[in-house]
This record gives sequence, structure tokens and C-alpha cells, in this order.
Amino acid sequence: MKLERIIELLDEQSAKEVAAQAGIPEYMATLSIFQALLKEPIYAKNLNDLLTSLIFKSNISHRLRELIIMRVAWLTSSVYEWTQHYKIALSFGVSEQDILGVRDPDNYDSYSAAEKVALQGAQEFVTQGEITATTMALLRNHYPDDKELIDLVASIAAWAMVAGLLKSFNIPLEPGVEGWPPDGISPINLNAND
Repeated sequence: MKLERIIELLDEQSAKEVAAQAGIPEYMATLSIFQALLKEPIYAKNLNDLLTSLIFKSNISHRLRELIIMRVAWLTSSVYEWTQHYKIALSFGVSEQDILGVRDPDNYDSYSAAEKVALQGAQEFVTQGEITATTMALLRNHYPDDKELIDLVASIAAWAMVAGLLKSFNIPLEPGVEGWPPDGISPINLNAND
């Protein structure tokens, strides 16, 4: 079933004008998510600031953050989040095999123990709304610095929220962008074969 567009997107020029007034970088206005959210500029600005700080000022590695985002995108079936962050993860040096490993991290042997427990935390947050005490204790062992642990959990929570926004508003991929790189496999079409 094809979902109807819930929020019409601003055209790119209008989005750029609103973004400039809101203090959001122009390139963000080329993204469908911001072409929708810039209809409420203060919210778009706050979201941009949060995500930018988690990407560029975080106490966790780019690799770990991108693996977490990819796991959240997979678990939530968020094609937009997966597709955007697939490119971002590659640009930060995460290998294609490591990205695809988030589909089934328990059976992927190239993650460190710390990465595996972080991916478990992402799964619990998405499926249960919180990370269990057991997993939090394991996270604390691997990430003993408070700032690092806060950034890790905040990254999980932020991109789970973004996935929910994307899916709830049915935000489309940008024109010409193919979903679910590199192979077009999604959690939905995997489960359809069960």
C-alpha cells in the first residue's frame, strides 16, 4: 500500500530561504526531511543542531555512531535513514561489509565486543523503548567515560526519533536516489520471504 504524502515538501529554493533565516546550512535544505521540517523552522533548527553536534562533536567514534544509526534504520525499516547514512558511513571509512553486518550483528564476526553491545543497546531501545539494565552495565564496562556513554545513548535515541519522523510523515528519498543501498534488500522484503 502506497502511503499518501502527509506533509508537502517545500521546494528547494523556498527551503533554502527558510533555512538561511533559521541558521541552518543551505545544503540541509536540499534534503527531503528538511524540506518538510522547515515548515516549522525552530524545530528544524533544533533538530539540525542536535544531529550536527552528535555527528561532529561527539565523544564516540564516527564508526560507532554510524553503525548505531544503520542498526536503528534497519530495525525501524527506515529507508530514508538507511540510504542517507549508508553514504555518510562510507565517507567516515566504515566498510560496506561492516555496514551490512548491522542487519544481523549477532552473526557478524568483525565487530568488537564494545560495538556488539552498543548495537544490542540500539536494538533494545528500538524494540523496548529503553536499554535494559543488563545491557547498560555492559555498556558502562566498555564505555566507562560518562560523556561517551551519554553520546552513545543520545545517538541511539536521536536517530530512533528521526526514523519515527521520517516514517510517520512518509518523507520521500530525494529524486533519483535509490533506496536500501548497496543491494536493495530491506527488512521488509527479507521478512516477506519467511
